Amino acid sequence: MPYFRIANDDSLMMHQEFCAAMVQRGIFMVSHHNHFINCSLTEADINHTLEIADDVFALLAKNNPDKLIK
Repeated sequence: MPYFRIANDDSLMMHQEFCAAMVQRGIFMVSHHNHFINCSLTEADINHTLEIADDVFALLAKNNPDKLIK
């Protein structure tokens, strides 16, 4: 069961921003609990989720330039 956290985010505000942005784009995420992967997910579902996550990570980087790890 994966448990996501964003590096360099001790306040967890970016993590909450990430989860909210994912939900706004149709991917259900919870900000304070383990995640479960359903066996009915297709490869296309997973690829779609990863594409959205890439977009959301870019948004986080834009909104939080002081938190970027270089």
